[in-house]
Amino acid sequence: MSYWICGYANRQHELASEIADDPEESSFRKAMKLADGVLLVLDNDAMPFQRIWCDFELDKSIMVDMDGGEKMLDIVTKQDKPRLLTNKPLPGEKLFDKASREMKFPVSLLASGLRVKLEEGNATVESDKHSILRSIATNGGRLSYLEEKLATHLEIANARLRGFFAISAWPQALKRGIVEKFPLYNDGVSTVSLPEILAQDDTRKVFELNLSGLDVKDNDIASIARGIPNNIQALSLCFESCEHVTDRGVCLLAHALGRPPLRHLHLDFSGGHVTDAGICHLAAKLPAKLISLKLNFAFCRNISSAGVQALAEDLPAKLESLEAIFRGTAIDRVFTSPQDIKGVNKTGLAANLTGLRTRLMGRS
Repeated sequence: MSYWICGYANRQHELASEIADDPEESSFRKAMKLADGVLLVLDNDAMPFQRIWCDFELDKSIMVDMDGGEKMLDIVTKQDKPRLLTNKPLPGEKLFDKASREMKFPVSLLASGLRVKLEEGNATVESDKHSILRSIATNGGRLSYLEEKLATHLEIANARLRGFFAISAWPQALKRGIVEKFPLYNDGVSTVSLPEILAQDDTRKVFELNLSGLDVKDNDIASIARGIPNNIQALSLCFESCEHVTDRGVCLLAHALGRPPLRHLHLDFSGGHVTDAGICHLAAKLPAKLISLKLNFAFCRNISSAGVQALAEDLPAKLESLEAIFRGTAIDRVFTSPQDIKGVNKTGLAANLTGLRTRLMGRS
C-alpha cells in the first residue's frame, strides 16, 4: 500500500508554485482523486479541523469522494499507541474487533469532530481561504457563485462530518451512559445528543452501527431509532449478544422504519430475548419498498414457528433477497429467500398472530 503525504510531496520552500489558484487543480486534490481514500491524522488539539486546506480535503471527502461509497475516510491519532477509526474493518478483522478497537479512540477528539465547522478553518495566506470557499461553492468554478449556495453546502458538509463522528462515538458513549449527553468540552456543562446530531445528517444514505456485546437496553434502541436520518436507504444495526434487548426494543425500532425510504435492512438480534411477539411487530412494520432483508435471531430461545410465519406473511411485495437466521431456536433453520420462508409449514401454529400484535402494541 502506498501513501501520498502532502508535507513531503510538495516543495515547502517553493510552496506557492506547488499550489494552483484553483484548489481543484492543487496537488492535494489531484492526489485525492487517485487515492482509495483519505487518512486524517489528528493531534491532541485536532488542529487539522482548524486549517482551511485540511477542511477543503475533508469537504471533498465527505461531499464528493465518499458519496458513491467507493472511497474511504479513516482517522488516526496517537494516545499511548495509535488509535484508529475506519470506514471498514481492517484486513482479517471481524466487526466485533473493529468495534473494540474504535472504543479506545479519545473522547476529546470525537467531541472535536462533533462541533466542527469547516468554514472556520484558518489559512496562512488569507486569500487561500477565499479561494477554497469559492471553489467549494462553485464546484471548482463549474457553477456561479452565490452566498446561499455556499451556506447550504457547508451546512450539509458539516452535518455529514458530525454524523460520521456521532456514529463513531456511539458505542463508547453507550458504554459510558452519555449517548444523550455527550460532552463537547471538558467544562462539565456543554453536551450534545448523538441522536440529534445524527438526525441532522439529512443527506446520509447509509447508517451502520455495531453494538455487539454491549449492555444495550430497550431505551438505548429508542435513542437509535430517534437518530435514524430521514433519507437513508440502507440500515444495518447489530445487537448480537445484547442480552437485555427485548420485544419492546424491537417494537420501538420497528416504528421508526417507515420514516426513511429504506431499500436495504440488516438487523442482528442474535442472543437476545426477542420472542415471537417482537418478530410479529417488526414484520408488520417492514417498509413496503424494501428489496433486501437480513435478519438474525439465532439463539433467541423463545421464538417458534409463529414468529417465522408472521414474518413470512408480512414480507414486502418487492423484496428480492432474504436471509433470516433462526439457528438455536425452535425452528433451527436459515431461510435464504422469500420463497423459502413462505413455504414454512403452517400446521400447528402455537400462537394467534393477531393476539401477539395486539399485546405487544399495548406495551409499546
